[in-house]
Order: sequence, then C-alpha cells, then structure tokens
Amino acid sequence: MEQLASHPNVIGTIILSRTDNAIIKTTGNVFDGEGGKRYAAAVENIVKSVADALAACNGGEKDELRFMRIRTMKHELIITPDEKYILVVLQDPGQ
Repeated sequence: MEQLASHPNVIGTIILSRTDNAIIKTTGNVFDGEGGKRYAAAVENIVKSVADALAACNGGEKDELRFMRIRTMKHELIITPDEKYILVVLQDPGQ
C-alpha cells in the first residue's frame, strides 16, 4: 500500500472492511478523520448501487464487481472491491 501511495498522482488510499465498512488503513491526509468517514460511506453506496444496477441489467443474476474507475474534473477514484475488503485509491487525473 505504501508503494501505491508513493506514486506522484496518488492523493490517498483507503482500505475498508466489506462487512461493516470500517476503515482499516489509510494513507494521505484526505482520508483523515471525517474525510475518511465521508469517503467510506460514499464508496459503500457506490459499490452497492453499481452491483444492484448490474444485477438488474442481467435479469436479476448477480455478478461479481471487480473494478471501477470514476473520473471527475478534480479527482479519479479507483475502487477495487473484494470479498472481505474494498481498496480505494484517490488520485489527481491531471498528473
């Protein structure tokens, strides 16, 4: 995780527990305190919403979500859900 966080365009990383959305580990000031809690809640909602939408598109059949990339003008979120954890990388897309 430290190697990932050391890339120049990476603002921060966060690992969340998949079962209770608890923050396990963070790097970068953006995920400190309330900022980390806001991102954790948002990522949990994003992962659930996308998984539900994919199931709806597949006629109710569940599929395993592996990777998402969400890019805005200011940031890029890379979300990698796993069975037990969710890895999130926040980076500056302009770098």
